[in-house]
Amino acid sequence: MNKCLFAIGVALCLAVPGGGVSWQVLAEPAAETQSVYDREKLERLYRQLKHAQTPAEAQRLNDRIWALWTEGPDERAGEQIRQIFRYRRWRELDRALEIADDLTKRLPNYAEGWNQKAIVLFEMGRLDRSLAMIDKVLELEPKHFGALSGKAIILLRQGRVKLGQKVLRRAVEIHPYLAERRFLVEEPGDPI
Repeated sequence: MNKCLFAIGVALCLAVPGGGVSWQVLAEPAAETQSVYDREKLERLYRQLKHAQTPAEAQRLNDRIWALWTEGPDERAGEQIRQIFRYRRWRELDRALEIADDLTKRLPNYAEGWNQKAIVLFEMGRLDRSLAMIDKVLELEPKHFGALSGKAIILLRQGRVKLGQKVLRRAVEIHPYLAERRFLVEEPGDPI
């Protein structure tokens, strides 16, 4: 079972934005942790995603959200994200982590920098460190359904099923067509 969850998690992490697969509790970020994203635009996209009527509509919105997340607050950040994608694809994880470290030091309020760092750490098998990075992502961008689903996958892999299910349910509230929803276990009286 653990090998299966790990394989699924790796497959999910290897997905790139636009590929239809993504990686606490909803709260507004504190002023000192305000993210770099256009809040109004993101909130509008989140609302549309939550009410998407078809998988195709959800995919289109998913892609637009990922495009905003990965765009970066400046040209260098966008290039660093693209470099991380390349190094991950080439399995040069140490190099990807170096770039993610630089990105998060330079732009500590850029949630996607932390998310990419979390993904690299996950791929390196450093699950506890990955969870710590995911918590930073969620501090900055509480509705980051990619980070929520990544956290759920790690928790499930660690055998923390109840908490993993709770986090995954939160991700699916934001993105009803999230691919990882298939890992939800139906509770009595709670349709998935």
